Amino acid sequence: MPEGKAGEALKKKYFKVEEWQKQVNTDQTSTLKAMSDYTGIAFSDLEHLPYSVYLLYRHDAWVANTTQSEEGQKFIKACLRLQKKDADVKAVREFNKERGGKCGFYRGQFITSTTISGYSGE
Repeated sequence: MPEGKAGEALKKKYFKVEEWQKQVNTDQTSTLKAMSDYTGIAFSDLEHLPYSVYLLYRHDAWVANTTQSEEGQKFIKACLRLQKKDADVKAVREFNKERGGKCGFYRGQFITSTTISGYSGE
């Protein structure tokens, strides 16, 4: 989960929080509880794991818990989509075929047929 404003915006969009939940602070032990449930390792033993293993278990427990609901699955998909840095060329081409338009990539830039006159989009 991204930290800062981006993480807060994603939480707000995908996870509804009731007023009573805002008043109860379980952040201190909820992560350990989730990790313990996921791995079967006791709280006290989790704190003595090597840091890299601790982070791996924390990540995996979070993903496992989040993907249990349909809302959580949508959230994970949104996070993965937002992490992409490259265009999905195949999806762009399919999108344009469906709409009869022509566009494509020219020297690493996405363009439409109106961007450069005479460009075929192939």
